[in-house]
Amino acid sequence: MHNTLRLTASGGPSHDRCAAALRFFRGPEANGEVIVVVDPRNVGFLAGGVAWLIEQDIRRISLNPNFTAVWDPAALDLWHDAYTRIGDQYVACFRQQRPVVINVFDGKIHSRINGGYRPCDRCGFGENEIAVSAAGFSYPCERLVGDDSNEALRIGDVGSGFYPEKRKRLLASRGNQVTECAACAVRERCVNWCDCVNYANTGFIDRVPGVVCHHERQSIAAADRVGAILFAEQNPAFLHTFYAAAHGAARASS
Repeated sequence: MHNTLRLTASGGPSHDRCAAALRFFRGPEANGEVIVVVDPRNVGFLAGGVAWLIEQDIRRISLNPNFTAVWDPAALDLWHDAYTRIGDQYVACFRQQRPVVINVFDGKIHSRINGGYRPCDRCGFGENEIAVSAAGFSYPCERLVGDDSNEALRIGDVGSGFYPEKRKRLLASRGNQVTECAACAVRERCVNWCDCVNYANTGFIDRVPGVVCHHERQSIAAADRVGAILFAEQNPAFLHTFYAAAHGAARASS
């Protein structure tokens, strides 16, 4: 999976050299996180890749989709199957009392418990999140730097600071203007608020692309399945991970 997209400058494989560095990120005490970019060209290997990382004792894994890619029906089917298989791996880890953090499951389980994403869960686009390019221009997110030529997305520079009016206009245009989203039953658990993903796909920070909708429905269903299994089993590691803080607060107030 790694070598489908992560080649060296000479076109050779880079997996073995990257794998050798994983010794620095093993175990529950390590704060390192492995980011897996999920693309139509590698999604068929996704479940196997996650299983291999778990075997290496990597405990924090983020599955970050390439939303700008063209996802045909065959790739979408592989994606769905991969999330099902990874969900089974996730359940197995909790049953072994060796929980693993996988963003698409943990985030959606928390959103179920909390009744949706909280304001502090959302990105700080242009407010408490700023990206500075090598040339010194400021952008509201690192994903929007690109080749550093889009003046419409620049909100400042290191010499003069923020461009107040430009930044204010950009921040005011955040949100979600897709009519169908307003009536969606899972809208509060969906990352339709990710401005940089919206912009990269639609050219507008307030318009959600269809592939995001597909992914969010898919990941919510997958997370709810594994959450229901582990909750029904009253799995100790699962309850501690997702409910300990809430139970502690309840005891303190009683």
